[in-house]
Amino acid sequence: MNPKDIVGETKPGVHLVPPPALVRLAKVMELGAKKYGPYNWRDHAVQYHVYVSAALRHLLSAFDGEDIDPESGQSHLAHAMACCAILIDAGETGNLIDDRPKAGVAGKLIADLTGKKEMTTTQAMATRAKEKLLAAAPLPHPPMQKYVCDREGCHKPCEGHHGQHCIFCNIELKESV
Repeated sequence: MNPKDIVGETKPGVHLVPPPALVRLAKVMELGAKKYGPYNWRDHAVQYHVYVSAALRHLLSAFDGEDIDPESGQSHLAHAMACCAILIDAGETGNLIDDRPKAGVAGKLIADLTGKKEMTTTQAMATRAKEKLLAAAPLPHPPMQKYVCDREGCHKPCEGHHGQHCIFCNIELKESV
């Protein structure tokens, strides 16, 4: 085997990204560059919630049957990809204002409900009542601690709680900084 092949196989397989998606993404990024300036999110920090909301609006429009954004004439899915790409780039370059709410239970809830039957109405009411009781007397939340992601190639410092995940690569936080 060629030595370059051996090294190349250890790098991210960017050839696996579907080219039509990149072409559509590029067109939307061009429109954004004309409207707001190229790489504007590197000049000014961006708020996490703004881009998540925009991505969700485009995804909902696409899911609801509107494939093309009427304002831009481009794919709603490409707009959603652009929002996610900007969030990733802003996070990697230190220009992301992480204004998400305190970590919730969505991931756990999805895992818990995956492949399981829906709760009966009585079970759901009992669960909501229990949640209300717990919310009325919240337990003190431990202070945020600094952790470093231990995934090779990431090693980004993150603030959070043991057991949460790195916002950059989604690996569980384990080591204190």
